[in-house]
Amino acid sequence: MHGRNAGAKIGTALAGALLLATGGEAEAQAGERGGVSVAGTWELTMHNEDRSFTWNVTFEQDGEILSGFAESGGRILPLDGRLSGSTITFDVTIEGTHDDPLRFTGDVDVDGGSAAGIMDPAAGAYPEALMSWVAERTDPRIEAPPARRTRAAGRPSI
Repeated sequence: MHGRNAGAKIGTALAGALLLATGGEAEAQAGERGGVSVAGTWELTMHNEDRSFTWNVTFEQDGEILSGFAESGGRILPLDGRLSGSTITFDVTIEGTHDDPLRFTGDVDVDGGSAAGIMDPAAGAYPEALMSWVAERTDPRIEAPPARRTRAAGRPSI
């Protein structure tokens, strides 16, 4: 009976190690894919108690680094920022009207199709000027094709 329990313990330990190894591999693959992507075009609506504004925003993404532009009232406004995990932060510069950029912070859904947060137009100087924002992706995401597999090795072809 002691031998049978030892075998069960070893089997359980091996199963746990396999699960950890597989989970670690899946996490590494997710990291290689870059996690959440916001690259593309979004419709972003800012609102407070008195008013709302809607902009079309286009993000380009290189890892965690974001760049792009927002379109507002016929003007093209440059933006730059960062996506760390699902937390997004970006600044929109309105030249000639604001000394400080508009700071957007928020969270992106895991599927990368929607986001929400707070816009601070004055770097914290005027808390009453904070606005909530929500955004929805308006362009279809293009998924990368799956890696081709060779029959012999079962590994991706290059």
